[in-house]
Amino acid sequence: MNSLTIRNVNTLFFLSIYFSIWVSSPGPNTFIPILNFSLLYYMLYDLYYYAMEMGIDMVVHHILTTLLVISSMYYPTHWDILKPFYLAEISTFFLVFSKMPTVFYPFLRQVSKFLFVGTFVYFRVYSIGYTLLYQRLELTLSFWFAYSLWLLNVYWFFIIVEKVKNNFSSAK
Repeated sequence: MNSLTIRNVNTLFFLSIYFSIWVSSPGPNTFIPILNFSLLYYMLYDLYYYAMEMGIDMVVHHILTTLLVISSMYYPTHWDILKPFYLAEISTFFLVFSKMPTVFYPFLRQVSKFLFVGTFVYFRVYSIGYTLLYQRLELTLSFWFAYSLWLLNVYWFFIIVEKVKNNFSSAK
């Protein structure tokens, strides 16, 4: 297996643990600390083992996410800031499946690309943007890390739109 496939398998493993903690917990007060540690571990693991293979924007994403998690662990952070970021990881599942080798279920790969774009736009651009721009939140350190991450997601959104446009124009 190549390094990308191993990284994808690791990502799916960490995300499945992450979401199973969320689903099995009775409420935010019990699972926020566990989610923080699981996301922090995932980000640091990814940075340690794969930073040289990532683009600079992914390294910045991992660093900002790590800083957001750490700042929310040490400074009281309202759940409204954190929840959209935790939910945004849903799009990562579909991103990973869309990058799997085509020999493994080519139809699943195509569906995953479609679901990735949809979940990315909804969770990473709309939901996080709505929370940061329209809810009255304190301008804490966590807020500024969250806002920086959202701007990075908006940057990625424009890259995704360009790729979708190119796919449609090459299909004609």
